[in-house]
This record gives sequence, C-alpha cells and structure tokens, in this order.
Amino acid sequence: AGGNVFYLLDKIHKSGFSKIAHEHTNQGKIYIGESSGSLAAAPDLTIAHREEALEKVPGMTDFTGMG
Repeated sequence: AGGNVFYLLDKIHKSGFSKIAHEHTNQGKIYIGESSGSLAAAPDLTIAHREEALEKVPGMTDFTGMG
C-alpha cells in the first residue's frame, strides 16, 4: 500500500495483474487497495497527475486505471 500510483499502475499494466484482478472480482471476490492500491482501482488516474510522480515512469501516457 502507498507509494507512487503511476509506478504501480505501470507495473499493473505490464504484468497483466489488471486482467487477473478483473477475473477474481467478476467471481465475486473483493479487491481491497490502500493509498496507491485504491487509486489504481479507479477508472482513470488523470486527476492524480503530478509531474514529480511521473519521473519514475518516463513516457507514461496511459492513465487508465483498473476500474
């Protein structure tokens, strides 16, 4: 929990975790995230955009969350 939401989102997209999380939540399981983990579950993270946060993921342009 916590940390840089854009770094986390980058890893979520690259690892395929979003697909796995959707499969489980569609089966009725609960996803619980805290801090960055909860933000990553939103449909879009554009509102959280901060230049200093994006320094960890240069070139990131997809702010689509898991939601």
